[in-house]
Amino acid sequence: MLLMHFFFAKKYISHIRNIYEILHPTNAYEVIVSSMRIELRASIISFFILFWSLSIKGTTLYSAMIILIFVYLIHHGMVHYQLNRLEFQLLNELEKYLGDLRHYFYSSGMVEEAIYDSLEMRSKRITLHISKIYDILMKDDPYEVEQYKEIAPNKFFLTFLALCQITIQYGDTIYQDQSLFLTNLNYLKNEINIEILKRKKIKHVFSGLIFISILPIFTLNMIENWSVSNLEEMKKYYDGGYGIIVSVAIFFITLFSYKLIQRLKSNEKGFRSNYEVLEKLLSFHKIDKYISIWIAKNYRRASKVDNLIKRIGEGITIKQFYLGRVLIFIMIFLFTNAIIIRSVNATKNNDLNYVKDFETSTFSSNKSDILTFQAIVKKYTNKYCKVNINNPTNNSKMNKLSTKKIKKHSSFFKQIKEELVEKEAITNDYIAKLLTNEIIRRIIHFQECHYHLYYFILSLLVAGVSSYIPYIILLLRKQLMQMSMEDEVMQFQAIIIMLMHIKKMSVDTILDWLENFAEIFRPAIMECVDTYNYDEEMAFTRLKEREPFLPFVRIVSNLEACDKVGIEKAFDEIKTDRNYFIEKRKQENDIIITNKAVIGKVVAYIPMIATLALYLILPFVIESVTRLLNYVKQMQGY
Repeated sequence: MLLMHFFFAKKYISHIRNIYEILHPTNAYEVIVSSMRIELRASIISFFILFWSLSIKGTTLYSAMIILIFVYLIHHGMVHYQLNRLEFQLLNELEKYLGDLRHYFYSSGMVEEAIYDSLEMRSKRITLHISKIYDILMKDDPYEVEQYKEIAPNKFFLTFLALCQITIQYGDTIYQDQSLFLTNLNYLKNEINIEILKRKKIKHVFSGLIFISILPIFTLNMIENWSVSNLEEMKKYYDGGYGIIVSVAIFFITLFSYKLIQRLKSNEKGFRSNYEVLEKLLSFHKIDKYISIWIAKNYRRASKVDNLIKRIGEGITIKQFYLGRVLIFIMIFLFTNAIIIRSVNATKNNDLNYVKDFETSTFSSNKSDILTFQAIVKKYTNKYCKVNINNPTNNSKMNKLSTKKIKKHSSFFKQIKEELVEKEAITNDYIAKLLTNEIIRRIIHFQECHYHLYYFILSLLVAGVSSYIPYIILLLRKQLMQMSMEDEVMQFQAIIIMLMHIKKMSVDTILDWLENFAEIFRPAIMECVDTYNYDEEMAFTRLKEREPFLPFVRIVSNLEACDKVGIEKAFDEIKTDRNYFIEKRKQENDIIITNKAVIGKVVAYIPMIATLALYLILPFVIESVTRLLNYVKQMQGY
């Protein structure tokens, strides 16, 4: 009750509560307690991960923010894991229950009595679901069926409800010495077994991959501490622009890997997307006006996107979709610029405050001399760079010189060298030249390091590409709908098998039943039902044009043939088709899981490879090569 007073916690716990209530429809108090138990388990583990990560030496505000984001994702993943486990247990219980129901139906011959008698023998969770289905069957209210479709845990419960409802209304039909109700129960049980085996195999092939994918992001500080302890000059890479850009790149690589593995592993959509923020923004007249104008100017493109959104049932309006793209563009543009500016400032800060080790350059083994040289370079770099920044109208020679002039201006070199000899007592001519060259090099680099125009162009390009992510997601979801469409066609086949042998059955009655239990094809079937009463041929023609999915088109063609050859003959091959789809589904599941496993294993190791290559190995290689080149150059000069 305490957490429900906080805005974000309230929304998140409400999501968990709603999903848990679907999986375990018990009383409100038990739902709240069980939901909080799931939340607290995930929170306690997440807290210990967060505490351990932040306790690592060298953790900055920036790295803490990255860790915090990933701890939240881990927390979110653990909540989903617990809910998916509950659903898997429920699926197993339903499969066992169907086996028991078969025996009770043999005894009574009536669906209602068989369901009622079988409830006493099962666990509480499946009993709650079957009791709800039993109540719906007894009330015989279409509205109750419609409501249940919104809260059904999965498609198997809906199919079971449809089979029971048809059998109660029309009675069981004996066809070829077999009960059609029991035959369909066997088909349903077979489909559940296929789904159970599929989920077990997915769980096995993806075990440990999520941990491997997110582990590198928690090791960045440890890698940095180890590298700096072995070679102090590595600090300039981690504290400079290189470290910032690489760590951000690793963050997005890891985030992409984590989300992709979660998507490959998951069975359901999870929490539904919430578009309340977009809806509130559109309530502002000017925002709504500009979005409407843009849609009107690009009507053809917007219409295609709108049809795609409606097709996949995303639940977002076309205005919300385009406003979301605009917001993504703005956020990515600002974020990219923030990273660039932070990198520029970090690089400038390195020029002012970081001084390289002169031990190999000066051939001196005296530590105090080395420290003195470093202090001198730092002092004069800060002196001239800060004058150039803070006093742009100053009449000093440094302010009047451009970068190109500094490179060519021998008097400036002479000026600094003289200051080193007179004020710092540098008597060795080689060391004086070396320090002067280093000071001028750092001043030139400091002046050249600023926000360039091509940074702005790069930010626009990155933001522009990122704004297409929502559209790409829509296209991917459209591809994923293929399997959902096959599932719905198999559900239609189960309904038709129950109806086709009933005497005086009509096509419009079959269409009504298909409409009641349709989801993807429902809008098209509703239009067909409305048109069927006055023009049968046009109704079926439009239905096939609107839904060109081949297995569904075959069902529509069979419906067209019913008036000519009768319902039984029109659908005489449906059992063969159904057996084919079941075998096809088994084979496709094996292929899909194998492909998913290959992709998942490759993607899971990308963050680790990127971290080792970019954050550990490459800085050492660059520093080693730089030292070697400087050493060779100084040997030639000496």
